[in-house]
Amino acid sequence: MSDGRNHEVGGIPVGSDAAAYFRHVMAAVPTSVVAVGGRADLDPVVMILGSFTSVSLDPMLVGFFVGREAARWKMLRASDRFCVNVLDETQAWISEQLARPGEPDLSSIDWSPSSGGAIAIAGTVARFDVTPIAEHDAGDHLFVLCRVDYLEEPTGSSPLVYHDGQYRGVRVPDSG
Repeated sequence: MSDGRNHEVGGIPVGSDAAAYFRHVMAAVPTSVVAVGGRADLDPVVMILGSFTSVSLDPMLVGFFVGREAARWKMLRASDRFCVNVLDETQAWISEQLARPGEPDLSSIDWSPSSGGAIAIAGTVARFDVTPIAEHDAGDHLFVLCRVDYLEEPTGSSPLVYHDGQYRGVRVPDSG
């Protein structure tokens, strides 16, 4: 019988605090910051994600997670091609601007059509033109599996990550 208080089972709070505690612990895990761009009815649509991952080398597959009810995803999923833009550490402002609710504001962002016609942002660390091939249920999210159609050589600059509630760059210490 429950007394209404939260109890801990195996290090995980049970009850109303479970999601907050999970979010708190996951903040210790750095995530990539990517801008996934496409076109919905020919209008540019971009959403910021922190869940981009490599899936397979042969065939080349990548994927990302999106909130099942995310308004921007509902617009973006109409696109048959995406460009995944891996943001550079100097592009935190782009992430902040594109993460705002409402229509994506690309007015101050230097972009052009990617090889597949999606939205390619200038100055990124790397870009992947991809075709979505499947969506899989993942709780309150969807996992979007994509085939890689085109790659751009990495620039060698430092990627932007999100860690502990802040944007950060990734720098490898000098070995000498």
